[in-house]
Amino acid sequence: MKRKIAVPFLALFLVMTTPGVSNTQEKRQVSDAQIHLERARNLETQGSPRAEREYRLAIEARGGEYPEALRDLSFYLERHLRFDEAAGVLKMYVDQTPNEAHVDDLKELEDMRRASVLQVRIRASKRPSLQDLNDFAALVGRYAEDQFTEALPYAERAVELYPTSVEARLALARLLIGPEQDERRCQTLKQVIKLGGDSASTYYELAKCQLILGDVAGAANSFQKTLDLDNGSFANAFEGLGVALSQLGRNEEAVVAFRKYIERGNIPQDQRQQIEQRIGRLIEKLERKK
Repeated sequence: MKRKIAVPFLALFLVMTTPGVSNTQEKRQVSDAQIHLERARNLETQGSPRAEREYRLAIEARGGEYPEALRDLSFYLERHLRFDEAAGVLKMYVDQTPNEAHVDDLKELEDMRRASVLQVRIRASKRPSLQDLNDFAALVGRYAEDQFTEALPYAERAVELYPTSVEARLALARLLIGPEQDERRCQTLKQVIKLGGDSASTYYELAKCQLILGDVAGAANSFQKTLDLDNGSFANAFEGLGVALSQLGRNEEAVVAFRKYIERGNIPQDQRQQIEQRIGRLIEKLERKK
């Protein structure tokens, strides 16, 4: 789960007097802490490892009581796969902000603790379990800085250790994101099907991948297979099928597919109009051939 790093301007703080600390001293502490925090955020946007030290200096300048900096430091640590430390810092943030709603924070804290356990277990084992590898890859893919790239080695190791596992290859396919991975994603999904994982969702993902790569006939077959196996969840496959069939010049079949998409798909009005216009153009082509 990637977060944007805010880079704020210097704000004015209302400072309450702390027993034993002068108002001037406390203002200086607040100012120093804020300067460190802003410096840390700027350094992080530049990819500098010095950001961590500035986060910690910001927290230290406020005597450890700086929820905003604690939150940002926890994000920094999780993005760098230091899950155990991230969990500790995030817990401090939650404890220091008792009046805030922490539903998402507590879920994230649970994820950090789970990721920490899995990380230790995977490092200690010559043959980690398939479940551990897949679960850890999913968590890395959710929180790491370079999400999918950093998660891939764990999914690839799962495939290497468990080559006949449909689940392992599906987990790998989910992490093969981006144009440079389209061909490998297609091949991985075909391997899933070959191993027996021929579900509607697998065929649907394969069809989209094939269409991107220009295998239009393959995409048409995969969209049709999706619909053959569908339990009502893949109305969008009718649209994909219509696109593929129209590109193959099978316009009459494409019209049928697009009409079924309009009938069964819960689609916005503007998209519906676009599909209807496309149907109209296909019908015109059919009429001209008569």
